[in-house]
Amino acid sequence: MNERIKELAEQADLLWSERDGYWKAYEDSNDLERFAELVRQDEREAIEREHADALPPTANAIYWMEMVVSNLVRNGVNKHRARELAHHFYTYTTPRENGNG
Repeated sequence: MNERIKELAEQADLLWSERDGYWKAYEDSNDLERFAELVRQDEREAIEREHADALPPTANAIYWMEMVVSNLVRNGVNKHRARELAHHFYTYTTPRENGNG
């Protein structure tokens, strides 16, 4: 089982049933809702961490990204989607400037 999910389930006071092999909540509690909210919050934080690691485009990259956008649009990709893809390509295919990646 995913260790992070296990930690979140324990935070929400869910009980692990060895006999049944799944997490249980008391019938009159809001533990399942609390667990769902913890999972949503954890996913939002993971996405924020991922975006925080992304490189912002530099002046030189702007020209490169515009070239990528124009080529994608010329090949039938929606302009807004093409911009998203160009930013993604730049962000995740460019080595980190600080030497960590």
